[in-house]
Amino acid sequence: GAPRRRKGPAGSKEEACPPLDVSRWLTCPGAMASSLLSRVLAFPKANPITFGVGFSCAKTSGADLMVQTQLEKREKIDWRRNSAFALFGFFYLGGVQYALYVPVFGRMFPNAAGFAAKPLREKLKDGKGWFNMLAQVFLDQVVHHPFLYFPVFYSLKETVAGNSPMDGLYKYSQNYKEDMVALWKVWVPATIINFTFSPMWLRIPFVASTSMIWSCILSAMRGSDDLPAEEAADLFGNQGRAFERTMLSPKLHAHQDHILLMAHGPDRLGLVASVASAVRDANGSISESKMVRMGGDFMLMMVVSVNEADKPALNRLVHSGVGDSMSLVTKDISESVRLSNSIRSRSTAQCKQAEFRVWGEDKPGVVAEVTKMLQSHGINIDRLDTKVRPTFQGKDHFEVHGIIELKGSCNTDSLVEAAKAVEETLDVSLDLNFSPSFKAAQSKLKL
Repeated sequence: GAPRRRKGPAGSKEEACPPLDVSRWLTCPGAMASSLLSRVLAFPKANPITFGVGFSCAKTSGADLMVQTQLEKREKIDWRRNSAFALFGFFYLGGVQYALYVPVFGRMFPNAAGFAAKPLREKLKDGKGWFNMLAQVFLDQVVHHPFLYFPVFYSLKETVAGNSPMDGLYKYSQNYKEDMVALWKVWVPATIINFTFSPMWLRIPFVASTSMIWSCILSAMRGSDDLPAEEAADLFGNQGRAFERTMLSPKLHAHQDHILLMAHGPDRLGLVASVASAVRDANGSISESKMVRMGGDFMLMMVVSVNEADKPALNRLVHSGVGDSMSLVTKDISESVRLSNSIRSRSTAQCKQAEFRVWGEDKPGVVAEVTKMLQSHGINIDRLDTKVRPTFQGKDHFEVHGIIELKGSCNTDSLVEAAKAVEETLDVSLDLNFSPSFKAAQSKLKL
């Protein structure tokens, strides 16, 4: 006879499609999709703790691997660091947060699960349910995160970096105000959605999934920018702060003058401290800086923002701090900064950034030919780094990495063809990446 109809929880009859009868499934796609979904969700519903800790562990480990490979550009994975953050995801994000979000909040707010299960129309009428949901958000964002999550996260981050947990707590004490404001911008809306619509077993997977999505978004937004090790973990553990760093590009003080300091010479202990102290004593602030060893010399480049009345004192104090052993050049770049900001503000909407890399056997003229090719296409170079590495074959390996600015009228197909010609002429590899995140997959050139 006909297959028996199973009654649902409210006595309603379900589709007459036995779950294992594929031929009947094909005639009842709605029942098939519902059955498959129920099978997929059966494990996390029946084992919320196991699924939560496993999912959080995998998410945190995967996010760190993405940061190491895509942003830090590591040739060798730091598995010690990855294991530390995976354990953090397992024990804290999956364990501690589960205990807080489910058993603790479940006892404090017995109607939380019922409120989440209600249809939206009934939710809108449940004033007490909304109050309880917002109370949970308050406890999570104003009590849990500042007093438990961030101290643990900062301590772990510093421990992984080779420092002590107390170093992490000290850094948190300096950053906590900014961290909390940045946290709330991202996670208050996300937590409201979570506690309003997610059943109790889904709360931790929702947090982990949202965190992973944010990690991917922030990674794509950062593109190929250098990522300091200090900031790497923030992409998956302090995403509010990472979001602010990504969105808010550094800006020089609008109402101050700007002095470019360039010094080079033999390195010595205390040199940077002397220059920084001179800037402080002249009531200035270091807006941008870069310090490298190049050849046998130490090179320091710094943009200092200072009031016009303090410029003579700055010049005198910096010369005294550097001493006679180093060559020092100071230049007032205030007008050029204002002009550059004006030009960029007008052209930002018409330009996009791209990345290029060149590598091969070291030989004269590589940088000259590449930059000449870019100039002929009206392309501005925002950043250029070069280095020479020795190889086991006894030949030097030359590498060039640059960030370029493409105008809307730039013909990328023509640029690619010109790059291929440079490759053949110089016998090097040249890669152009035009995607917003500088992914090599979109390049037409060989890797």
